[in-house]
Amino acid sequence: MKTPLITAILLFNLTAFAQNSRNELSHSGLDENGSPIPNILADRNEPYFQQPNLLTTFTYDTVRPLSEINVSGSADAYSNLTADGLRLYYTHETSFNVNSLAFTERADTNSFFSGITNIPLSVTNATSFWISDDELDVYFTKAASLYYAHRNSVASAFNTAIQIILNGITLNFIAAPSLNITQNELYLYSTSPVKSVHQYVRTSATAFSYVATVPLPTGYSSGPGQLSKDDLTFFLAASYNGGKSQLHSFTRSNPTDTFNVNSFRLIEDINDTLTYASNTQPSMSAGLNWVTFTRSLLNSWQENDLFIAHLGTISAVFNPEDNDVHITLFPNPTDGYFSIKINLSVIEKEKASIVISNVMGVKLACYSLSESLHLTGYPKGVYLIKIYSGKSTFSKRIVLQ
Repeated sequence: MKTPLITAILLFNLTAFAQNSRNELSHSGLDENGSPIPNILADRNEPYFQQPNLLTTFTYDTVRPLSEINVSGSADAYSNLTADGLRLYYTHETSFNVNSLAFTERADTNSFFSGITNIPLSVTNATSFWISDDELDVYFTKAASLYYAHRNSVASAFNTAIQIILNGITLNFIAAPSLNITQNELYLYSTSPVKSVHQYVRTSATAFSYVATVPLPTGYSSGPGQLSKDDLTFFLAASYNGGKSQLHSFTRSNPTDTFNVNSFRLIEDINDTLTYASNTQPSMSAGLNWVTFTRSLLNSWQENDLFIAHLGTISAVFNPEDNDVHITLFPNPTDGYFSIKINLSVIEKEKASIVISNVMGVKLACYSLSESLHLTGYPKGVYLIKIYSGKSTFSKRIVLQ
């Protein structure tokens, strides 16, 4: 009887075809941070390991994709947001695995970013960039090399880039350079010998020396990060037990202090581990009011898209498309059961999902908008209600009494 054999062959061929299709879609030879990953496929179905309970220092209540500049099928990554949150430099993939420094801006925080300008540099196809506050200095990485270039004004071209010497440890790949205000302290992400962020100090105009590796709690590995404009906070991606990366923070009291593992915190309401395989490459405006960062569906370079988040409650000036979105939780406070009133369209409501978590970020339950919502059986206190409506993410707090 040949039927089982034929069926098995067909199933094998279909499985192989599906797997090859996924590999062709996601495998460019580079992971979401631009590091070579031959013969590795990681996607949004990789495990999400529940992290240990972490205190939260920062909460970003509104997140949206930068759809006005993201290009489908091409990498948009490693953003650098100016202090006022109005000007954005980032890595843009102009053709397959060919990158450029791109620039865009918005008139005010109630506007979309518009217009994309590719800024030429003497060293082509760099992976990541860091721009000084005055926008006159650029540090950028290519493979395991770091370069620096200067320009006299934002309207002029950058001078010929020079290579910066890195002393102390050997790294096979580096990305996400980030410097302090005086440009004497440098942080670099590297995948060798393990995924880490390394700290350097300047020893000459063209050289830095290794000082330390930024420590993480047991079980965590690092992704790219960036210093805040005042040098007191460091945002970075980190994954727990090899799971999906989420954005975290370190803080310090003085710019001369080191970042201590005791200040390591999860950044609340900015990470999406339901849809995306990674949340990474953060950049912050002054006061940490705005954060731009990268999400990737499949941990592949070509799948990278840029997102922006705002620190604080839902604001009409944050996302012009959501000016008419109003969310009400009632009763609030509640003794258990509650409802959500949100003026989304019927189609948007059908697609929307709700995640309830505690203030430490531990996910407790998932619902659709049509289901009865409740917190019965949980301790009294404050809980976070996060609503995913497709393009945007909204958060509200509810008190269980």
